[in-house]
Amino acid sequence: MDWIIHRRMAWQVLDGRALLVDLDANVAAGFNETGTLVWKLLEQGTSRDALTAEVAGTYRIPSADAERDVSAFLNLLEAKGWIEARAAG
Repeated sequence: MDWIIHRRMAWQVLDGRALLVDLDANVAAGFNETGTLVWKLLEQGTSRDALTAEVAGTYRIPSADAERDVSAFLNLLEAKGWIEARAAG
C-alpha cells in the first residue's frame, strides 16, 4: 500500500523541519528530523518498503524497528486525514 498527501495540506521545510498546515482544519504541526524525512519521501510517492529502508539506513537502526516506527507514523498521519491510502501500482 502507498499513500498520497491530502490536497488540503500545505507544507514547507524550515531549518530542516517540516511545518504542515491542514487548511481545512486550521491546524499546524511540526515534525522532527525523522518525520520530515518520511513526509518528504511521501511527497515523492515513496512506497512503504522504501520508506522503511530509508529510515533504517539513515538512522542505522534494525529494519524491524524502522518498520514499527514508520507504520506508527503513517497510521497517525492517516488517522489525522493528512495522508490517504491508495493501492500500490
